[in-house]
Amino acid sequence: MERLLHLFELYPLDFVSYTSSLIPIVVGVVMFGAHTRNHRYIWLLFVFFFTKETYSIWYAYWKLNNLFIQNLETVFETAFVGLIYYSCFSNTVSKRIILGASILTIIIILLTYTPDQLSLPSPLLFRVYCTIASLAYFNKVLADLRIRNILKHPLFWFTSGLLIYVLGTFFTSLFSEFIFDPKTVPDETFDFYWNINNVLFVVFSLLSAIGLWCVRYDQDNVL
Repeated sequence: MERLLHLFELYPLDFVSYTSSLIPIVVGVVMFGAHTRNHRYIWLLFVFFFTKETYSIWYAYWKLNNLFIQNLETVFETAFVGLIYYSCFSNTVSKRIILGASILTIIIILLTYTPDQLSLPSPLLFRVYCTIASLAYFNKVLADLRIRNILKHPLFWFTSGLLIYVLGTFFTSLFSEFIFDPKTVPDETFDFYWNINNVLFVVFSLLSAIGLWCVRYDQDNVL
């Protein structure tokens, strides 16, 4: 326990980012009865985030290599994001494109997977996929014009948070092989970019929590 507290003291933003995923989980539990399928997938995504981070911290606690977790996490994250937006579209062509792009992204991630070093395509492809899916959903909302108040629409908050997170960390992912190489980059540089990821994930968690809280308004907010 002392070592764990020491790690949290050394890396406070990591701890804040880790615990922030509990906020949408708790809000999702409170609003669970009002969930539709896509809301349930959002909630499960954050359950995965929290479980994955707990597992990763356990490896770090024992000074074990946890890169394989970072390389594989995007497989599940892509699947959950794909399910979220797949359930939002009613058009068959759009659903097939979302599903096909999700499967293609997962296949490429698995084909480029490496267990003992950072895999560049993994985080990068996940961010590209999320960006395309998010923008496609916003385009659908604008085309349909069925939302009475966009600020009461759960997927608006989740999608906004997701876009902020993936676009804000895009270049960090693009240059991850260089940034996360301790032989070429000093610890201060690594900490700076890693903390950007942490802060943006907190923003993503908070906006998603607002979205799950707005589930109570969703049924009466659609024309």
